[in-house]
Amino acid sequence: QRVTLDYTPGTLASINNTMLGEIRSYIIQYGEFEDEEEPDDPNVYLEAEDGIMGSNWETHADAFASNGIYVMTKPGHEYTNSASSDTDDLITMTFKICDPGQYALWARANTPSPNDDSFWIKMDIGSWINWNNIEAGSGWGWDDVDQRFSLDTGYHELAVCMREDGAGLD
Repeated sequence: QRVTLDYTPGTLASINNTMLGEIRSYIIQYGEFEDEEEPDDPNVYLEAEDGIMGSNWETHADAFASNGIYVMTKPGHEYTNSASSDTDDLITMTFKICDPGQYALWARANTPSPNDDSFWIKMDIGSWINWNNIEAGSGWGWDDVDQRFSLDTGYHELAVCMREDGAGLD
């Protein structure tokens, strides 16, 4: 079974990010892919709000966030001891790697205090990583997860779980 989306600029104006995430998930889970031309840029760019978001995450508008939108867990939802296995607490993003190798994960985060400065991160079927002590500040900043990921050519899944409820992810 294969799904093909034909896109003409302006024709998908009413589709939202949740719908796009569901469509992408459907294509990745059920579609067949032909090899695509390898891109010149080996980096992968993901938007958290375009992932498949569990119901305990929210999107928020911010002119300083990439594409003007970021994600944050709903107030009161925290998992400081270990990551949740409930899909309502996760954001999953699927992406393709063309060149196998060691990859770093960088993200823009807004972490207003040391009590609101972390997420759980998992690549593919690996273990959850406590991405904590992201530099706190009053705006968006880049930070990397202090681990490298050995990724083969093909599709991979990045999962983000909430850890502290005041941290924003762009």
